[in-house]
Amino acid sequence: MGDKLATFWGWLAFITTVIFLILGLILILAEDGKFDSGKKTDDEEVKKGEYYWYLNLRTLWRWSLVLCPLSWLLWIATPTKKEAVMIVAGGAIGNFLTTDSSAKALPADITNFLRVQIQ
Repeated sequence: MGDKLATFWGWLAFITTVIFLILGLILILAEDGKFDSGKKTDDEEVKKGEYYWYLNLRTLWRWSLVLCPLSWLLWIATPTKKEAVMIVAGGAIGNFLTTDSSAKALPADITNFLRVQIQ
């Protein structure tokens, strides 16, 4: 499950990064002052249509501004299956080996072998 989830977050991070960069470039190139409210054009319908698309692209860019770092953080923070087993089983076995009286009777070679195999 962890590997599939990490793959999902990786793809989401890639897609949101691409969207963020492309929309950012489009918005930078589109901001040449033609959307100023004081500037009048001959065709007001064209201006409204352009402004409508500009606002929608800016809104989508703002969403990608939130989703891009979030998806990167989720991708980085999701452990792989091996790391998840190490987190869960490693702590439990380590706790068992140090606290249980029957585990203390085991030879040192076996406990070292268990620690190495967990890692």
